[in-house]
Amino acid sequence: MLVGKWIQEDQTVNIISIYSPCYIQSKRVLWESVRKLKSQSQDGLWCILGDFNTIRNPTERTGACHRGTEDGGSREFNEWIEDMEVEEAPWVGNKFTWVRPNGTARSKLDRILISPDWISKWPGSAQYTLEKNFSDHCPILLCSKNADWGPKPFRIMDCWLSDTSFKKTVEESWKSNQQKGWGVGEIRGVHLWTTSHHIRRPDTTL
Repeated sequence: MLVGKWIQEDQTVNIISIYSPCYIQSKRVLWESVRKLKSQSQDGLWCILGDFNTIRNPTERTGACHRGTEDGGSREFNEWIEDMEVEEAPWVGNKFTWVRPNGTARSKLDRILISPDWISKWPGSAQYTLEKNFSDHCPILLCSKNADWGPKPFRIMDCWLSDTSFKKTVEESWKSNQQKGWGVGEIRGVHLWTTSHHIRRPDTTL
């Protein structure tokens, strides 16, 4: 458990990182220990996050064999969340955070739970599912606000200009994905060979 003060806001925060065991008996021990921690430290805002190794409802799992204890475990988990007086931060991105290596099963096992006063303090709080790397779990990120810095700049390597398909690829990508809003419009008749370094356009096909 980490207890500290958010200096800019002069706000005490309590953060607990979870790595839950697989078996329901061991989960109950973990849940009770976290419950006691919270009851002993009532001051400040609360954030409980990590791998809970439990789903909250059947829609959070697909492609896996449902064990007989799963329904009971989900019910107890939801009761514990309610008793802890926390709630899930709004979710952005892929709802599954765990993927079996062969891709045959997916589950939402990781999550971020925050207290209602945390949401009142930072109403823009949301949890984001990031791309997984070497782990079979996706990392999740809690943001207190969403800052839109606009589209990422288009980057180019000089060697691309020697590829005869480069101009056509950029033109097709540009026309197929027009963004609305901040500083982006359609450019017609651009001489890509001479103005390539002035293009500010994200492209995922290059």
